[in-house]
Amino acid sequence: MHRFGDILEEAILGIQSETAEFQVIRDAKDCIGPHWYGLRCRVTCRHFRTGFYLHIGLISNDVEAGWAGSLGMEPGIHLVSGTGSIAFGKNKAGKSKRSGSWSAFFGDEGSCCWLGRRTMELFSKQADERIPVGPLYHMMRERFQLKQDMDFIACMEAEYIPVRSKTASLQKLLLAQQKRGMNRQNPCIGNRQRNWE
Repeated sequence: MHRFGDILEEAILGIQSETAEFQVIRDAKDCIGPHWYGLRCRVTCRHFRTGFYLHIGLISNDVEAGWAGSLGMEPGIHLVSGTGSIAFGKNKAGKSKRSGSWSAFFGDEGSCCWLGRRTMELFSKQADERIPVGPLYHMMRERFQLKQDMDFIACMEAEYIPVRSKTASLQKLLLAQQKRGMNRQNPCIGNRQRNWE
């Protein structure tokens, strides 16, 4: 298993060969915003600063670069909600705050991955009748061709849970039910229990 530092150094060597002929402008305020979350910031910054021939004025998280671009570096909050979710903002005093994007398993509320896990949760609760059975339950049974509710476990553990993007893709099923608007209060939850056979 490769250490991250080794992989990063190899990547930087490749970039060096592409940038070696670039003119260095010391007054430039270039910014790099790596999206590798969960890294030790000081180690990452050191690799970048010593690795590039180009002058780098700022090394920051990619969400801060997104904030700068979307809000023109004006006070406000930049919110990203994709496979993962994160928010970054600055106030008028220049104080910044980042929130979210901790892990696929926690601290990522509002992301597609989080919604995918909620979809699994809703199905299991409807199957147990801990909450009323609704359209989502029937759609999931049909979508995954489940002969029994418990078959859902093997399907999720084999194909979806190990792959973050696959877990995130389940939110599309939740969205499909929401668009149908079968229940204005909660289109994924029904009002009546199943009839036991």
